[in-house]
Amino acid sequence: MDDLPTTTLFMLASVDGKISTGSTDERDFDKDLPNIKGLAEGLHQYYDLEKQTDYYSFNTGRVMAKVGWNDEKENIEKVDVIFVIVDNKPHLTELGVANLLKFVSKLYIVTTNPRYPANAVKDNNLTVINYEDKINFRGLFVKLKSLGADKVTIQSAVI
Repeated sequence: MDDLPTTTLFMLASVDGKISTGSTDERDFDKDLPNIKGLAEGLHQYYDLEKQTDYYSFNTGRVMAKVGWNDEKENIEKVDVIFVIVDNKPHLTELGVANLLKFVSKLYIVTTNPRYPANAVKDNNLTVINYEDKINFRGLFVKLKSLGADKVTIQSAVI
């Protein structure tokens, strides 16, 4: 297992194991949770912990689109984090990819979509990892480890 990074699944779960406020795009975790009595009061603890996660952050294009990265943005402040985004549909647009490149120190897009918008973007901080039919996640994490990812925080359970 030395060829795999240490992974941490970062999520908020209720006692009954529910990990979201709904499975549709109309439901939004970050907007819904502050309105749940008993949860809103401690939500700051979750966000404080989230700021202490690993240098490599693994997420999905669906989540990135949902939280607004495809929207026009001004004054994006760069953070010292590497994002690994899995997205086949694609959910991210070329603008979304450009915004993320302004935000993170390095961006990996993992996809099976040969027409993915990131393929048209030329940037030294962007690497597109293409798979033919389906993503080999073990192989992907081995590759991430070989690229320096000793620890990866998984920020999304929906792919």
